[in-house]
Amino acid sequence: MILVYFKEGSQQKEIVEHVLKDLNEEFKEVGDNHLDLVISKVFSSDEEPVENKLYEDFLFLDTMQQDKIQLFAKLLKEKGIRLGRVAVRTENNISWKLKDLMDEVEEEFQYFLLRDKLFEFVTHPNKERLDADPEYLKRMSLVYAMLEDSNTKMDDLKAAYMLLTKTEETSS
Repeated sequence: MILVYFKEGSQQKEIVEHVLKDLNEEFKEVGDNHLDLVISKVFSSDEEPVENKLYEDFLFLDTMQQDKIQLFAKLLKEKGIRLGRVAVRTENNISWKLKDLMDEVEEEFQYFLLRDKLFEFVTHPNKERLDADPEYLKRMSLVYAMLEDSNTKMDDLKAAYMLLTKTEETSS
């Protein structure tokens, strides 16, 4: 069984549901009214979703096997969908409130989104800025080293982003 939360107006809802049906995967749509429930209790809840305004699209893969998860992701990618907010059941998270898990997944999503932005900066530098600002190359090298370290914290990534996006006037 899969829990699906689609934000109101989601462009992905119909496609994701269609792919899940094609894979013969059972799913249950959840809403904001389920957020305070422990995940294990969400499955047995008879409540229909009331509204979905608080979070972005999210999936909780409870019993889906690894090979089917890979096929699911591949089929979605073929349809132009990349779901970034997905959690897989663990012994630990099954006892969490749904909103706590969604908050955790959102935090991880934002972390990797920022890492991707920074990687884009360091792999495609602003050539005019490199020529005009001798410190810029040093900052790029520092950020690249941070990206190489998988233990770099979110606050450090935010500081790195600020460092690279400063204008020339503020970097002097």
